[in-house]
Amino acid sequence: MKIRAWFTFVIAFLLVACSSSDTTQTAGPSQPAGELPPPGVQENQKPPVEDAVNAYLNAWGEQNYQTMYDMLTTLSRDAQTFEDFAARYAGVWDEGAFFRIQHEIMSKLVNTRSAQVSYRVTISSALVGDFSRETTMDLSYEGEAWRVIWAEKLIFPELVGENRLSMQPFIPSRGIIYDRNGSALAVNTDAVAVGYVVTALSEENSNDTFEQLARISGRPPGYFEYFSLIPDAQDYYPVTEITLDEYNDISPVGATAFREYFGTRLYLDGGVGPHLLGYVGLIQESEVDEFAEAGYPVDSLIGRLGIEAIAEEQLAGERGGQLYVVSPENTIVTIVAEKQPQAAQSVFSTIDKDLQIGAQQALEGFNGAVVVLERDTGRVLAMAASPDFNQNAADFDNFNSLYDWPPPDTAFLNRATQGQYPPGSIFKVITMAAAIESELYTADSQFDCQHSYEFAGLLFDDWTLEAGLPPSGPLSLQGGLMRSCNPFFYDIGISLYNNGFENAISEMARGFGLGSPTGIVGFPEESGQIDDPERAVDSLQLAIGQHTTTITPIQAAVYVAALGNGGTLYQPQVIDRIEDTGGNATQSFVPVIMGELPISEDTLAAIQRSMRLVTQNERGTAYRTFANSSVSVAGKTGSAQNPGPEAHAWFIGFSEQGIEGVPDIAVAVVVEQVGNGSEFAAPIFRRMIEIYFSGQARIPFAWENGIPGVPEFPEEFIEEEGGEPIELDPSG
Repeated sequence: MKIRAWFTFVIAFLLVACSSSDTTQTAGPSQPAGELPPPGVQENQKPPVEDAVNAYLNAWGEQNYQTMYDMLTTLSRDAQTFEDFAARYAGVWDEGAFFRIQHEIMSKLVNTRSAQVSYRVTISSALVGDFSRETTMDLSYEGEAWRVIWAEKLIFPELVGENRLSMQPFIPSRGIIYDRNGSALAVNTDAVAVGYVVTALSEENSNDTFEQLARISGRPPGYFEYFSLIPDAQDYYPVTEITLDEYNDISPVGATAFREYFGTRLYLDGGVGPHLLGYVGLIQESEVDEFAEAGYPVDSLIGRLGIEAIAEEQLAGERGGQLYVVSPENTIVTIVAEKQPQAAQSVFSTIDKDLQIGAQQALEGFNGAVVVLERDTGRVLAMAASPDFNQNAADFDNFNSLYDWPPPDTAFLNRATQGQYPPGSIFKVITMAAAIESELYTADSQFDCQHSYEFAGLLFDDWTLEAGLPPSGPLSLQGGLMRSCNPFFYDIGISLYNNGFENAISEMARGFGLGSPTGIVGFPEESGQIDDPERAVDSLQLAIGQHTTTITPIQAAVYVAALGNGGTLYQPQVIDRIEDTGGNATQSFVPVIMGELPISEDTLAAIQRSMRLVTQNERGTAYRTFANSSVSVAGKTGSAQNPGPEAHAWFIGFSEQGIEGVPDIAVAVVVEQVGNGSEFAAPIFRRMIEIYFSGQARIPFAWENGIPGVPEFPEEFIEEEGGEPIELDPSG
């Protein structure tokens, strides 16, 4: 019994001596329980060791390596510099594509000056998902704080003996972008840059060269002849890019030049819709951290602008990978985690490829924009802005990028959504709506339209005066819109302002969606400007779309579509559907109604009749443009004054064919500083109608050289041979 009692005493003593309490007390005389210690006795309460562990691991999750380093023991800091310490952790974080660290303390063993804590970390990787590891942290009590004794196992238990992490990423091929009819617009392939060397042209090979380039690019031969005749022409002209398979079927002739490059994102047909589709480009330095968290290697290509950016998540697919621990001899120690990639999805846009190409070519040589909408749904069939850029040239392996990239900054401006223009006379449909809704006017209200309108001792001219035409004379309000009679609309602006309807026109404009974005998703968009008039003269100017008023081409397209469809303002959309590899739609187009025009059915009908007169009546401002058209259209011309020497040319309108399976369209065209809308914008509108309903351009523009797509030769560009001017091959 004595031996057992002695043994019990020894065990009890050892348990007290090895107590895990974080509290120690300096030596001193004992005192009764519940009394303060006498002077000279100090109590030292250590902070909980788990607080130090939590702080260290939380700092890891925040990538706050300085805080982590400061928590190390003196010996641990002496053994490595902060730069080496931070590089070790950052390298693991980046290699594993980590974006979140969570931890859970499992157990602890605390002694007087040392402690050991077991914990589990759950790491989230953008490439391999979540995985967990259990390890231990040794700590030492220094300087009134728990300090971490650093070891490689603190990151991973397998990272000992100079082992390291290695990620094998699995990157799915980028998804394809199609037009509304299933024609591919953007693919991943090997490609060939096409161009021609001007100094290699000769009388013997020029025709063969131009004809081959025409077959490759879809442009007429005269287009290339035009540029070769420009004085001081550059030595090499980039033409387009084609697939390597297409090139393999071609036998180069004459001065045509071909240069291969590989593994590119190729925008077919010379690049359809640069502002619409956008392009892919390298991750920028400021974006590295953001995209690293999503599993993108630093050299990844990401969508820039347009659909490429809007649908980046679907087009990129879901990345996967295998995360290894690798020995110093580069042998795999273990597989930490792995996840298979998910294939990218394909995007079927609302774009009509032929219509989009036609819009781009129609604007060549001009600054301006064209927007074509499906009238009754808001689908964007074409959206072109000029100048634009060659998306394919964003790949620096493309030889043509030496000539086409970077484009001027103005080329990235999407004039369709960001260009803010005074609307001029296309605004008169809104003024007409405000006039009729005020009940001061009817569709049959009369006015004698002369060359000038006098107000406050000032004369305001009609367009017929500058054009050298007789005044329009007596007109109804419908006739006033048909003739675009400025004095009639000046008078409406004054009359409304002086009769208690000071803001009627500006409020109607807002009701037509102006002054606010259209809501088109993924595109930078300006709101334009609609101000209330402060004086009667402001209302006079506002009534003809001047004053401080500005709108965007896409806003014009939306409201003219509403005039044609019965009054509904639809949000423009560019994606028809997104499909997975099994052909299942994961996203489908649904029309989005943004509002209704704030006008009665009678007012709408009157405006529609007036717009038909513009194109169908012999006195209409666009009659000559549409006189021989087989398509029924209604529209409005506009010539908007601006600080430049010439007016901006506008035309807006819609078709009224009513063909089953062929939805009617609405179109807005603006061409900067060229003059009358009837001479420039209306013909481009007609070109859109021709391509959409008949599949091809039929009538050359007046500024073309008798061949659709070929500019008229300025006289100073034409060289002579034997005293005779060089003429284009009419077969072009």
